[in-house]
Amino acid sequence: MESKDTDMSVNKGFEQVSKSPRKKGQFTSPNDEPLGKPIGVRLPPSLEAWISEEAEKQGINKGNLIRKLLAETKSYRTQQSA
Repeated sequence: MESKDTDMSVNKGFEQVSKSPRKKGQFTSPNDEPLGKPIGVRLPPSLEAWISEEAEKQGINKGNLIRKLLAETKSYRTQQSA
């Protein structure tokens, strides 16, 4: 059996969790509100590649980037309709 060389320092998900606030030894979410049920969305490869690249640039995971972009869009549209 061959062993794979893995570099644990590139585990961005772990870094995100370790930087998150903790309360009484329990993990607390960095999000403003609790997360709901997960949804699945199929994306064209070009859009998925862009999301991956942008998340890497910002140092966040893809899910957090998508939530951030949706929140910004919601805020923008709410301001426009007021």
